[in-house]
Amino acid sequence: MKMKTVTKVRLFVASPRDVQKERDSVAGVVEELNNTIGSKLGFVIEVVRWESHCHPAMGRPQDLINSQIGPYDIFVGIMWKRFGSPTGKADAGTQEEFNLAYDEWKRGSKLHIGFYFSQAKYKCNSVYETEQVAKVLAFKEEIKTKGLVWDHPNATSFPHVLRPHLTTILFEMFQGKTQTQSPSSSVVEKLRAIQSELDKASPHYRLVATSEGEFIVQPKHPEAHKEQPLKVSGRFEFPDTPEGREMRDKLERTMATGEPTTIPKEYIKYLKLPEVFSPLIDISGEGVETVTIGGFVPPRFVPVKMLLKGNDGEETELDYIQLETTHGDVDKIILTNKNQPVPWKFTLTLNLQTGQLKFDYAVNYSGLTAVRELDAMRLTDALSKGGTLEIIHLDTGFTAQVVNIAPGAIDATEPTLLKFIEKAALIQNKTRIPIIIPDRPIEGEEIGVVYGTAQKLETGRAVISVQSWQSYVGLDLAKNLIEIFDKRQPISLSLSFENESVMVFGREIHLGMVVLTCERTTMSDEDLQVLKTAISTNQQGHILARFTPFENTPMLAHYPDWLPPDERDFLLGQMQQTNQEAGAEESL
Repeated sequence: MKMKTVTKVRLFVASPRDVQKERDSVAGVVEELNNTIGSKLGFVIEVVRWESHCHPAMGRPQDLINSQIGPYDIFVGIMWKRFGSPTGKADAGTQEEFNLAYDEWKRGSKLHIGFYFSQAKYKCNSVYETEQVAKVLAFKEEIKTKGLVWDHPNATSFPHVLRPHLTTILFEMFQGKTQTQSPSSSVVEKLRAIQSELDKASPHYRLVATSEGEFIVQPKHPEAHKEQPLKVSGRFEFPDTPEGREMRDKLERTMATGEPTTIPKEYIKYLKLPEVFSPLIDISGEGVETVTIGGFVPPRFVPVKMLLKGNDGEETELDYIQLETTHGDVDKIILTNKNQPVPWKFTLTLNLQTGQLKFDYAVNYSGLTAVRELDAMRLTDALSKGGTLEIIHLDTGFTAQVVNIAPGAIDATEPTLLKFIEKAALIQNKTRIPIIIPDRPIEGEEIGVVYGTAQKLETGRAVISVQSWQSYVGLDLAKNLIEIFDKRQPISLSLSFENESVMVFGREIHLGMVVLTCERTTMSDEDLQVLKTAISTNQQGHILARFTPFENTPMLAHYPDWLPPDERDFLLGQMQQTNQEAGAEESL
């Protein structure tokens, strides 16, 4: 009796605890592979997890897990909304495990690394959960700089995503290592050749192996059929038997609804594949057992960026739009980013029969900060001018679609509203305080506050018209003022306050010190007499003095915190000199 060599393949699963269903489902996928292609190619996969392969010991917990797990051949990382806790060497155990695997791969190891991120919906109920999600997203961006990560819709679909990937990896690992050839081995070799050549020849399609030994041609993006149509011709013959009539009915249902149907070899009389396959395999000959026919089911999430080339020569780019398949049938595919937390919402309806694409755009300003609302308005205005919108698939860099937008097809933002939001956004950018524009009519007084505050922050100055103003002064300064104003000549005076603040839509905005100056200031006879009387009756403390602008001379307000440095230093120097000359403690 001949003995067959079986190679053990160790597959390590790394993840936080919130993807337990995905972790558990790996065992089911592995069992399928062991019982199908594993027995033919001579391998058996062992799923390695800390729960089953570690034991209690003393030391840093993650060090113990790393050492007790030992070497492995395949690393499968999974994350959703939880990142994990610091280990002493990394911000989370899964991160440290990935770093060790990645370092091993960089040293030339044949280790296979795959990282999967769940796109299942979630709701954050605390600041901690929000921080965890942010760490997951940051970690994902870090890994994307090192290799290709993969999104999967949810825990239920994860096995269907993982299975073809593992199958492909295992074929690569055991290619040419089997001791006996199965009758279909020549076809398997040809299909492997197709996989390799297709990756080189076509940026639009990929060949994916299933655990049952089947190979499925999948488009890499929704518009692949336009750039490189897959022209398949063939003929089926169904005998007038119960089985034949049933198979014919299934095929007719497929043509009507897009529901996939598998046609056994006995009904296939002729089949010709596209030219990209013809140099590699003649499927009309030996080796084809079944053919599966069905409508194209697009990926749940399609990451794209959009580049608007306006008719005015300006370009506007949205770096990341996550389109989601919300509805699809035989005739059309609908992709939208309606669930993405951005104000701009796109809906793309692709008619598979005509190849036409319907483009819809809407914007939701509810609950936005001023800066975010301004971004949305500027995008809307750019679209309103017309131009071409290129929809670029992020994974392939392929321009999936170009949409021509006619001028005026999208309504522009009302200019006065845009100007108002620009001022509110300026306040937010200067102070780093989020300004939420309320979902209600804006009062005239609120508009004045926004415009006035924006001017103060942008220029460090403001012009104020006042009938009079008053300030407390010390006894010595009060005597000097009487001597000055007895001459009936206007003079330049200034006064300062430590901190001025305003309320903008419920948020307190601190403007800091304010210095008020009036180049031509007088004191009325009545106010001068009040000051003289106060001096004669109040020899201690502060005295309230009232001043009047001469012939409605405006008062200038200076905000040192928002002035250019040279102007701020000059203003504060002038104030110090004036105070010294006046011999007073107060600023006037």
